[in-house]
Amino acid sequence: MIRYFNTTLDELKRSRTRPSRARQTLIYLLRKYMALTNREIGAMVGMRFSAVSKAGLQIVQLMAVDKKINRDVKKIISNFEG
Repeated sequence: MIRYFNTTLDELKRSRTRPSRARQTLIYLLRKYMALTNREIGAMVGMRFSAVSKAGLQIVQLMAVDKKINRDVKKIISNFEG
């Protein structure tokens, strides 16, 4: 996932502006496949648990209406499954 967005985990943690698509995608994947709590994910990506919750919901909503984002996330998932 980090390679797909051409970034690093440190860069994701440092970003203090609105959650980037890469960070939102990471949050989505961690919630879905690792069953981590919002607090645990927040500690990993440098966000408060409430922001993690909001970012996770935003990416799910975006995936529902934006085919490109949905394709991107599915492509990342297929890299792990394939």
